Amino acid sequence: MTYNGVGLQTARGSGTNAYVSKNNAHLRIRDGPAPGGGFGGGGGKGGRYGDFIDEMPGPVHRQPDAGILEHEKKRRVEVKCFELREELEEKGLDDDAIEEAVSTLRTTLSAQSHLLGTPRQRMTDSHSIAAAKQVEMSRLGRALGVSANHVEGKAFQRETEEERANRMAEREIKVQERAEREVRREIEMAKQAEEASDAAKKRRREEYYEKMRKEKADKEAAERPPAPAPYGERRGREVGLASSTRRSRSSCRLAVTSPQTRSVAFGITFPLSPAAPTSSLPLPRPRSRWRTSPVLVPLSLSSSARPVSVGQPLAASPQKGLAFPL
Repeated sequence: MTYNGVGLQTARGSGTNAYVSKNNAHLRIRDGPAPGGGFGGGGGKGGRYGDFIDEMPGPVHRQPDAGILEHEKKRRVEVKCFELREELEEKGLDDDAIEEAVSTLRTTLSAQSHLLGTPRQRMTDSHSIAAAKQVEMSRLGRALGVSANHVEGKAFQRETEEERANRMAEREIKVQERAEREVRREIEMAKQAEEASDAAKKRRREEYYEKMRKEKADKEAAERPPAPAPYGERRGREVGLASSTRRSRSSCRLAVTSPQTRSVAFGITFPLSPAAPTSSLPLPRPRSRWRTSPVLVPLSLSSSARPVSVGQPLAASPQKGLAFPL
């Protein structure tokens, strides 16, 4: 079927019904450039379609009228109040009670006006639809990270020379700042490495000095002559006496039987008079007051002589000037 000269003469072999229908998928540019040369009938500067795209304003979203929306909310409140009034009048209540109940309901609904519309209620008002769409787009923008001052279609606009120069200048500034940060970081790392090296050298130097001091002390200790033996032990070796186990001073005390005799730490008494005869043995010097060891001196003065025990009282002998145990 043809329509105003457009269409097929017959539907035979076309696979269609030969009727001309409207293309609902086609979006017509309402405010385009003047007709002329260029792609798509777009003229503009130089007859290029891209220039026309750059000059096109972004899509305009109709903002909802706040006054109309507020009036719609108040109308819903009054509808609820009128329904309550009719219900109370049918019950036969007086006017004062009805007015009080209606006033209370109006106050409650005014405070909760956003709860009047049900979720399944379909919006038919264009302003309500625009308000709902605005809320939806703001929620989607927050989810996608789109700023509030974003201009739609700016990504398709050509960059001007001034914008390109500004962008390059900002990039150069960022590169320079990054290079300065790298230089400062390298200087800081070199300084830290130098401080660590100095600390390691100082530690090794102190360890070397400490090692030298220890070696010197050990060498001096090895070259130092041994300490002399105590007086009692050296005297006992000279006399040829055998020293016994070390004991306390109380065990070496000897009982003096005569004021004319003197007790010695070796268990032998000697007269105080120089004329009295003495033994042929050399007189041992008394031991130190801090080291007293009981010593047995073998004497062969007579066959009846007995060894002297430490702590046993002695009796003076006028012939030899010695003390014998009782």
